[in-house]
Amino acid sequence: MNSKRIRHLLLAACCALPVAALAGLVPPKPGQPVSTNYDIGYQDGFTAGTQNGREQCHNDPASCSIYLSNVLPDAQYGETEPNDTGISADPMTQHVNFWGQSYSQTDQDWYYLVTPEQNYNLTLNFSLPEATGNDLSGWNISVRNAIGMTLAEFETGFTTVEYANSGISYRTTLGLSGTYYIVVRPTEGQFSYQPYNLAVAIEPSPFDGPNFAGGFADAEVEPNNVPAESSRIAQGVTMYGLVNLQFESAICTATECTYGQDEADWYIYRSQGNEILQLAFCDRNQCSPGDWFVQVFDLPTADAIQNQGVNPDNAQPLMAFNTDTTSSTEDGTSLADVWQLGLQARGPYFIRVGHKRTLQAPCIQWTLDSDSNGIPDSYPGSCACTSGEPVCTIDIADPTGNTTQLIWPSCPDGSEGGASSLCPVSCVCIDQSCSLYQTDSDGDGLPGPNPQPCRCLPERTTLSCGVTVANPGTPMTAPGTIEANCLCSNTSGVVELPENEVSAQYNFTLTTSAFGSP
Repeated sequence: MNSKRIRHLLLAACCALPVAALAGLVPPKPGQPVSTNYDIGYQDGFTAGTQNGREQCHNDPASCSIYLSNVLPDAQYGETEPNDTGISADPMTQHVNFWGQSYSQTDQDWYYLVTPEQNYNLTLNFSLPEATGNDLSGWNISVRNAIGMTLAEFETGFTTVEYANSGISYRTTLGLSGTYYIVVRPTEGQFSYQPYNLAVAIEPSPFDGPNFAGGFADAEVEPNNVPAESSRIAQGVTMYGLVNLQFESAICTATECTYGQDEADWYIYRSQGNEILQLAFCDRNQCSPGDWFVQVFDLPTADAIQNQGVNPDNAQPLMAFNTDTTSSTEDGTSLADVWQLGLQARGPYFIRVGHKRTLQAPCIQWTLDSDSNGIPDSYPGSCACTSGEPVCTIDIADPTGNTTQLIWPSCPDGSEGGASSLCPVSCVCIDQSCSLYQTDSDGDGLPGPNPQPCRCLPERTTLSCGVTVANPGTPMTAPGTIEANCLCSNTSGVVELPENEVSAQYNFTLTTSAFGSP
């Protein structure tokens, strides 16, 4: 009801109630002669008093016991804002008009009802109580299931009606027992502040067949990392899962180390046999970027994985595929990957979803593999790869003692020694024409001590140069050396994710259909 209409009703009440308030004063009856001054004064006073009383009640209705409730229509059910989502939806009572109003182009009014059993017919009436014409246009009404999936939808202005204040009724069947939502929102470009009425009624449908639970959603239950912990799948119910990133162990190659992502999600579906199984990834909701490896196993293979320690990656699946949901359409939405598999035998089937991606892990500690068999020795930190690569080759003492080598002392200037039998010295010119040269072992620019002939090129123009001479010391005999591998044994605890590579939630829907032929 608008404010102008309420103001007029209040004014009418103010004009009427003073007469009742002055019930002890009775005006002269019509046609009664006014014969005395008393009668004339009585009539004049009654008229003036009535006018004054009306003005008083007009200016202060409460002084005359006039309140807003005196002039409003009887109360009715109405929406309670905010009711823009399923969480804040208003419960509906059958056969009762609910008053509602859209307050903006984006305003949504959510209502809900509950069906006690499957297959109930819903009758929905929409009307405009203050409309005087036959046009109901301006609203979109949808019926949705418990997760908000639209089951039926219509525009109120798709046709004209005889009276808009009587409205129009729509019918649909609600297939399952449970909660259903009715959503009223303005039609784009046709927003109106006009209030509306919404009424519903439900009754059992004569159809008593089973219904398909399409459109609902479920989520994996962790832990489900082995077949015995599998999350159960129902047909048509979208399953949401997340393969968790792991950083406990790293896998190293000759060029890099990566964290192994071996956490997998297991699901179980019980087939009636002789049917086609369809797996659709990202068919209900858009997936964020991700990459998963999917395998389908029968019961004997899943049992071998569970109880005999068979590696799932080495087991023989009924079907295996990699789904890459990073591909998208022109509008940026991800493309659904759909796969089909025929199931002949009745019984349980297992679906394993694993993460394909591995993440780089820098090596910070190495361990010697002295026999180069790919297995590190017992003492971490016993070697290092200087350039940071996860695997490198180094020389170590021969642990068998089958080979020997000479170890030379350091040269007079403190350099070299070890496996080298030569020492660096200077070769200096000893005559004016620089045709003769001798070694300078102590680096003072003069030959000696114990000078030896040497030569610099080109002669006669070069005053000195560097040459090598035999190490004057006495070598020692030591075990020989062999080549061995140095393997990465510890990776950094800080992980830097590559750009645009993040873990993401996936969703898939399992449906089945009978074989086309026996």
